[in-house]
Amino acid sequence: MLKIFNFLKKETGEVKLVTMRERFEAAQSEMNAVLENMSEMPVITVDATARRIEMAMPEYFADEALALPAPDKEETASQDATTSKPDTEDASSENSGEKDNNDTAKPAA
Repeated sequence: MLKIFNFLKKETGEVKLVTMRERFEAAQSEMNAVLENMSEMPVITVDATARRIEMAMPEYFADEALALPAPDKEETASQDATTSKPDTEDASSENSGEKDNNDTAKPAA
């Protein structure tokens, strides 16, 4: 038979049914493995009436340690203040070849 018709063959293997207990144990062991590797524990909230478990993630995870942190607001404000002031000589030399839109003639009143 051609290989393209292999999808027509019925599977001979049995389908394994996973019980609720097995699903719960697998989820619990996976969450415990994740929590073991965390240096900062998340806030865990259990809502029994809604049957939900919610976790607040920490700001940084261990595998994100190589990423640079966001700069402080004070540092960026001081850097913006020093870099936003253009030199008057550089600004005048850049605009010398261009027509300035502010020099248009205004009609007399």
